[in-house]
Amino acid sequence: MLTYCGRGSLAVSGVNQDLAKSASSILFARLCGFFALTSICMVGYVALPEQPYGALVALFHVLGVSCFLILSSDAAIGFVNAFEIGVVKKVAKVLKSFRNYRTHRRLLAVVLLLAFAFQINVVIISKVHTLAVGIDVDFAILLVIIPLIFLTDTLPISINGLGVRESAFAFFFVMNGLTVEQAIAVALLVVAERYLIGLVGGLLLLATVISSRIRPDTAPASIAFLRQPARGHDPDSVPDDKGSLA
Repeated sequence: MLTYCGRGSLAVSGVNQDLAKSASSILFARLCGFFALTSICMVGYVALPEQPYGALVALFHVLGVSCFLILSSDAAIGFVNAFEIGVVKKVAKVLKSFRNYRTHRRLLAVVLLLAFAFQINVVIISKVHTLAVGIDVDFAILLVIIPLIFLTDTLPISINGLGVRESAFAFFFVMNGLTVEQAIAVALLVVAERYLIGLVGGLLLLATVISSRIRPDTAPASIAFLRQPARGHDPDSVPDDKGSLA
């Protein structure tokens, strides 16, 4: 059952033989997106009037960030790395990659900025979706419920979140005074847009690959990996301790 993490791992595994480094790249990207989503949700919730659990929500958010910092610290990595077990060693490599990412502040700032920009854009697009079906939901409310809805996409209980996402739309929209029909209309619009854009992008990529096979000398560098065997790629393409990409 393909979720966002599953699709990312599948894509990277095709060009990277080092499973630990593939996993760390995907997990770190997903963690940044998760952090952006939860941060937007937290700020939106705290900003709403008469919310009795604002301080508790903020506390849980801070605890989550603290856990990440502790797990990716030198002390935690050294503790995990002390176990002479293959799987545990791979976990230590993932944590070490996390540490390398977070200790290079410029790179981390760029990644987080892109994550926040993307997730805010998701909320804005969702606002447009609601207007397109003739309903007007307050943007402050969307800042809270849209991140929660799209977090359900990560649950590995359906294919691409189908069914789960629509149920989440219905639950949160009805909670805010809308109907199930309105919620499902917005959810279906989200799905239609997602697959339509994906189809267009896939066709453009296919056309580019076909063109490159016909004229190999004109192939753009962005798809060069599609014509190379997996062993031709450097498995260490994550930031090293000096900040460069190995």
